[in-house]
Amino acid sequence: VTLEYDSVIAEEKGNAFGISELRPIQMSKRNVLDILAEARSNFSSEEWRDFLVRSIGLESNALSQRAKDAILLRMVPFVERN
Repeated sequence: VTLEYDSVIAEEKGNAFGISELRPIQMSKRNVLDILAEARSNFSSEEWRDFLVRSIGLESNALSQRAKDAILLRMVPFVERN
């Protein structure tokens, strides 16, 4: 993440910092998917859904199963091939 400071915005809105560049994280090991699949096998489907929902900053205990599924479905477009 690269931040930039803009004094004009600081005077107008009070928040002068913004993101100017965002670089995706790329895993350094080739077998990351194998490691992830192995770790995934230790969780039930429900636990894994809760983990994914929590990974984006939401508390899964406060959500219905339908809401969790909707959130996960909205994450699909962000999946990228490395």
